[in-house]
Amino acid sequence: ILGLLIGKQFGTTSLHVASPNKTIEGSIGGLIGSSGLTWGFLWSQSQLSVPLFFAAIGRGCDGSVR
Repeated sequence: ILGLLIGKQFGTTSLHVASPNKTIEGSIGGLIGSSGLTWGFLWSQSQLSVPLFFAAIGRGCDGSVR
């Protein structure tokens, strides 16, 4: 979503002739947005006693089966 918003607002440099509505600025915005979302998710998981990944596979943080 951030890539779309940045690309529409600031996009001037076309990414490729085959896709005229895609811009380098939009690609950078998408990269920043996805990195921020990933960082936020990983940070939120570090605040839990049992992260969702370990809870989903049925193991504790130390590898023990629950």
